[in-house]
Amino acid sequence: MTKNSTIAAMPLYTNLDRVARGLSALGIGPKDPIPPERLFALDQWHYHGTEAVRAAAGRAPFSAADLHDVRDVVFGISMTSIEDYANDLRSAGFVNVETTDLTGDWSPYAADRLKKWRANHKAYARVHGDGAYAAQEKFYAIIAHLYESGSLGGVRLVAKMPD
Repeated sequence: MTKNSTIAAMPLYTNLDRVARGLSALGIGPKDPIPPERLFALDQWHYHGTEAVRAAAGRAPFSAADLHDVRDVVFGISMTSIEDYANDLRSAGFVNVETTDLTGDWSPYAADRLKKWRANHKAYARVHGDGAYAAQEKFYAIIAHLYESGSLGGVRLVAKMPD
């Protein structure tokens, strides 16, 4: 298996590739910033073309150490609560706003993903190096910890613009 075929088989790559194809369908290149006025089109393509928007959400206050990890490792600019996500959508003019708390599904998934990642250490490090493995392991470990601590949650958001 080549390095590129190994990368292409990874779930993260598949999801990023799907998003990149969606942006391309909207005429937005891989290095182009997404203009704010095109976010609605991206949301509509994402919703009508594939699935509802799924996002990480804050569930409880983060400890100081966890907040540092959120900002400096996960690069979470903000962790909006599920209620605030819904209110922001309503304030922006969306209707039929539906939220589904996915934390019960995502928390065990994050723990299992970390376990599987650690079990695949040698294979990944052989192709990409120990540094790349360690960086991804740190990210997965932090996400699993944040779910376990109760600070991080997952949400599915569905909303429509009025006709």
